[in-house]
This record gives sequence, structure tokens and C-alpha cells, in this order.
Amino acid sequence: MRNREFNQSKLEIIKEQAKKGNVSYELNRWFGERMLNGDRELLEIQKQGFASEALAWLKSTTPEEMKYGTASKEKRIAKARESAQLAGKTLEELAEENGLEMLLA
Repeated sequence: MRNREFNQSKLEIIKEQAKKGNVSYELNRWFGERMLNGDRELLEIQKQGFASEALAWLKSTTPEEMKYGTASKEKRIAKARESAQLAGKTLEELAEENGLEMLLA
């Protein structure tokens, strides 16, 4: 029973982390067998992480954020598209869902 409670607690933490970025490492670390078996709940959490990462890359293309790091706007957009694809969406779809279409103009 304690192991189940621990796993549930860990899963809640990972769900929160997915709101900020990619959680593939954590999911595989703590729930590797379930990930290998294609657990739908875990795959949805992973997709949320990819979507969050895509949005973070997209937001990093603003003039204010371009001050940080050395990646060009084109490279940041490419990274955003890559993460969006892993989330099962296009970058345009994610941007529209989150009111960030203007960053793609």
C-alpha cells in the first residue's frame, strides 16, 4: 500500500512539472514499465509536458526573451515545432489554444 501511495504522490508531482516542460525522463524513471506498455494516463502527461515545452520555446521568441541564450528566433521556432509535434499538435494549434498566435507572425 505504501508503494502505491508513493507512486500516486510522485505522479501528482510529475503532473505539476508537466505544466512547465518535458517530463519524459521523470516518467521513465519512476514509471518505466508502464511507459513501455503505453499507459494512456502517462502518455497524456508526457504530451502535456511536450506542449508546455513548445509554448515555452514560442514565448522565448519575444524581444525581451531573446536577450537570454544564443539561439536565433528561427532555432527557437524550430524547437517549438519539434515539441509541438511530440505533443501531437501543430505549433499553430497550440499557439491558438493559448492566445499566442501573434508570436508566429
